[in-house]
Amino acid sequence: MDRARVFISNSPAPRLITRERFFLRPGDDSLFPLTRPFPSAYFASCYLITARIGAGDSCWNKVRDLSSPDVLVGASRLVEAGWSIKILARDSVALRGAVESLRAILSAVLAPLRSVPRIP
Repeated sequence: MDRARVFISNSPAPRLITRERFFLRPGDDSLFPLTRPFPSAYFASCYLITARIGAGDSCWNKVRDLSSPDVLVGASRLVEAGWSIKILARDSVALRGAVESLRAILSAVLAPLRSVPRIP
């Protein structure tokens, strides 16, 4: 997919709160931002839509602390009531661990989220 749009609304008319547009092509440097830290990088991205976690919430320190030599984690505030969270990892094992840890951190604040990782 070369473009993604997300529309979220709590009113009759949808409001665009985020837009991502990117083109990834082998053979040019479009992959460089992903492969510079890790040549065989694994990537995950999610949107967390909630007004229950503010910018000053202590959970964001825990999320930032997930970054390590094998994993880079970032979270950005969206226009309204939401967050964009991205994870770049050295390999699939590091990615899975970061995703499970992220779910555990967020489910501690958002109890209905519950962190139940899938069993292979």
